[in-house]
Amino acid sequence: MGYTMNVARLSLRILVLAAVGFFLAGCAGLAPADKAESEAKPDTNQMTTGNALLRPNDLVSIVFSGTGPKNFDARIKEDGTLLPPIIDKDGPVQDAGLTGAQLEAELQKRYAKYFKNLTVTVLTENRWFYVAGEVRVPSRFPYSGELKVTQAIAVAQGLTDFASKHRIQLTRANGEKVTIDYTKALSKPKFDLPVYPGDHIFVPRRIL
Repeated sequence: MGYTMNVARLSLRILVLAAVGFFLAGCAGLAPADKAESEAKPDTNQMTTGNALLRPNDLVSIVFSGTGPKNFDARIKEDGTLLPPIIDKDGPVQDAGLTGAQLEAELQKRYAKYFKNLTVTVLTENRWFYVAGEVRVPSRFPYSGELKVTQAIAVAQGLTDFASKHRIQLTRANGEKVTIDYTKALSKPKFDLPVYPGDHIFVPRRIL
């Protein structure tokens, strides 16, 4: 009797362990697919509806709510345009030079021709500019709209006492370099150049 009970208990344990092993193997098999799916889509948590002007190569996510096409993700072409679904037959949409909000309004107008109850939301990737060297808070900062060099330095809490005001280096995202005279930029707006996403501002130390 006791032998029979021990065999039954042992058999039950084997069945439980087998079931657990099968469950874990199934979960492991699903992991790569889930990961691949998440990597195929842009992370909308890292995107915004900011007021910065769109530029070629910016990543744009067009989200549709209501009856309409599937969400559309693409980078703006070198000519500044996109070809969103359905309305692509009407020609490309000019995106560069618009803010996310302006593009949203343009798309809403175009899609109204095909869908009565459709809301269009435009998301763009978060963008940054960088300020380093002799500023009080050297760091990267979110780019949220039109910005000049002196304003970017102000965002970094201003110059230190050791800053060389006449040799500030502005390096564009495309590698172009420009020297800025901070004193002239403050007094004459034409010397206060605009800052774009990806730009680096470096304030060198003054030579004593």
